[in-house]
Amino acid sequence: MDEIYKQAFAEALEVLQNTDENILKKIPEQFITFLNQNKDNQYQVNIDFANANWEDMVKPETQAILALIYRDYIVSPEEREKLLKEEKEEQIKIEKELREKYNPDNIFKTKKVATPNEIQKTETITQLTEIPKYPWYKRIWNKILEIFGTKH
Repeated sequence: MDEIYKQAFAEALEVLQNTDENILKKIPEQFITFLNQNKDNQYQVNIDFANANWEDMVKPETQAILALIYRDYIVSPEEREKLLKEEKEEQIKIEKELREKYNPDNIFKTKKVATPNEIQKTETITQLTEIPKYPWYKRIWNKILEIFGTKH
């Protein structure tokens, strides 16, 4: 498992250890065992629960784990359904925005054609460079010389 998630599991367990016993009883023992087995034992959790903004001290991954615990185990079934519905609506909204931004239907549609005045304003003068043409045997000879590190 990724090291960040192992640290997040350790932080989530620390938060759960500082939680009310009634809330802790709602969380299945299997899930807590999973967190214990997969946490980073070397990671030093440094959360100051006396601070009003202790949530800002935890990793975003820990916040996601705690949100999952809250949604799946702590809230009432009605509240859970409401949260799942909001989550699904948010996912649909994100997918809609991505579809508008990267719409596959508009890939081959033509875009606005620039007028001659716009082209003149943005046109830059480029000069062609001449690429010398060597016979095939000269190119091979130059490659051999490059391999041996001599200049041609």
